[in-house]
Amino acid sequence: MDEAANDPLEEVDSPRADLLLDTLRLWDTLNLSGSRQVFGSLRRIQTVHDELLLQYQRRLSTQREETRRRRARLFPDPPFPGNDDIIPLCGKTALEKESKEQKNCVGSYYRQILKTQDLFAYKVLRPQRATLALLRSSDETWRRSELKGAGNQPVRPDTRAAVDSWLKKHLRAW
Repeated sequence: MDEAANDPLEEVDSPRADLLLDTLRLWDTLNLSGSRQVFGSLRRIQTVHDELLLQYQRRLSTQREETRRRRARLFPDPPFPGNDDIIPLCGKTALEKESKEQKNCVGSYYRQILKTQDLFAYKVLRPQRATLALLRSSDETWRRSELKGAGNQPVRPDTRAAVDSWLKKHLRAW
């Protein structure tokens, strides 16, 4: 404590007091069992802080990975497999990326896809870049709900024909 008390920086910014508070916060955040450590020096506070920070970062990384895996498991399989030209958008990240690239709102479909599983989206690459949404009808068959180019512009007839042909092929096999 003498080190901190005699440091002129403590009068302005309190870096050592902040370090101690951050260390104690990390200890609580990590829910570490046992009593808190007694620190004999600033160096020891820094060492414990750095160790706790590594534990905290590892926990965050693990939590992000678990969340990603959980979301991937929850996301339903596409009703029909894609091909080189029509690619299923399997997950929130894929939907959001498509929404950004195509300047549309397909990213907002995530909750409905998860909740009702009666909607699914695909990225169309050829013959024209587009976004496709399939909707399950009350008779349990899938139909084209939306097929739009960038910015929700209409697609060309050859794009509509290619998507409809792909869909009909899968509906017959279904």
